[in-house]
Amino acid sequence: MAMTTRNTALRVLRSDTAPARRLLELENGDADTRALTPTPDQQQLETALTGVRQGMTALCDDLRQEVSTSLTRISTEMQEYKETWQTSSKK
Repeated sequence: MAMTTRNTALRVLRSDTAPARRLLELENGDADTRALTPTPDQQQLETALTGVRQGMTALCDDLRQEVSTSLTRISTEMQEYKETWQTSSKK
């Protein structure tokens, strides 16, 4: 039983909420807000990620437009073939 409790405690300490939990455990009441403030590297990564998201959105929009144009062109060609086939089959 003690081993299970110890393993559970280690998992809790290693979890992603451990820094926030440690802030609550401070005995002197001074909150260490450095853990909550993004570092310049994190801000740079967030900015880069935002750029990547915007780029992907633009690419998806371009692809959607290209597919729509292609489908319209294919539909028009199919209609022309259908009309040609109907005309030639009547003769």
